Amino acid sequence: MKGKHGHYHLLLRVVFISLLVIFTWKPMEPGAEESADPFRVPILTYTAIGNYEGRGTTELYVTDKNFKLQMEYLKASGYTPITFDDLQNVRKFNKPVLIAFIGGDQTVWKAYQILQNMEEDEFQAKATLFMIVGQIGEKNRLSENQLKEMSDSGIFSMQSNTFTNADLTVTNNFPHELGDSKQKLTEITGKKVNAIAYPLGKYDINAVKEVKKYYQYGLTDSAGFVNEKTDPYKLRRLRVDVYTTLALFKEFVHPRLE
Repeated sequence: MKGKHGHYHLLLRVVFISLLVIFTWKPMEPGAEESADPFRVPILTYTAIGNYEGRGTTELYVTDKNFKLQMEYLKASGYTPITFDDLQNVRKFNKPVLIAFIGGDQTVWKAYQILQNMEEDEFQAKATLFMIVGQIGEKNRLSENQLKEMSDSGIFSMQSNTFTNADLTVTNNFPHELGDSKQKLTEITGKKVNAIAYPLGKYDINAVKEVKKYYQYGLTDSAGFVNEKTDPYKLRRLRVDVYTTLALFKEFVHPRLE
């Protein structure tokens, strides 16, 4: 039954990506977040790298092998990894793609090592980590020293996933969740923190209003691409997981629909 379920899930993913590619030729919402411009930038999000270790959700694990194959495809195909600092000038980059990790699982260290080994003059590895700041140093989470090394390498940009992974549509402790998390990451890395991933993908008008006090970008869990006309506080993304074959991955990173 498990095999059949996995096959069914994969089939649904294939259908979903096919529809996504078709319908992103047009705005997904009239006059708002997506424009008719065929230029598209994918924000690829990961949670854990490696084999399932008995914690979290099985489907959110991408094996070391598959992650490396995906990154090698980007490198061989001339894609340019960028960070949120680059979004304002995104057309200056050839085939831009934003690689992001959500939460700060210890396995992201494997991704850092893989990207580190891929660095060459013609390929500048870049990625973003949205860290749950209050979990830094906890079991199965990245430590301050690791975050500092990853940031100092120039490969990883450290951004916020709030302090406690709080639902921003419920909490009223915005100074702690948004402000303190930003301050802590700045203290660790000495670098600018300008983006947040909404915990559980949840946000509302009030949450966005508060986020604007601290950040320039907000990442949702809505599926889709982004461009210069996308609302910076309602950025769409594409989740990479255990069901993402290399063929599906190639559909994810296709930057222009021509």
